[in-house]
Amino acid sequence: MDPHAELRDEVEQFIIERLAEEKRCDPVQLREDLSALGAHMPYDSIQLVEVMTKVEARFGVRLRTDLPTARDMRSVRSFAERVCDELDATASQPAATTPAAPPAGDAPGGDHHA
Repeated sequence: MDPHAELRDEVEQFIIERLAEEKRCDPVQLREDLSALGAHMPYDSIQLVEVMTKVEARFGVRLRTDLPTARDMRSVRSFAERVCDELDATASQPAATTPAAPPAGDAPGGDHHA
């Protein structure tokens, strides 16, 4: 079983709903039409780019603007898989740490005793 299957399906559905809004069509019909073209549901990459910011905002990811991402923008399925990969990469990174504040009374820049 694909560990991303459930999340990928959720991302795909979100993408299809946004595309259907843009086209003013039924998302169920759009999914059927795209599925008839192939399992990856090929789509115009320009139109997928137009919904990218909505996908990034919804799933809390930031997609890189590089060649692999551009290739993944050729279909709904590969776009959804890219989002899942980015979510995995983000989850596996250690949390950023904030440097500790100096103890109270210590002035930055050295000792200021008279």
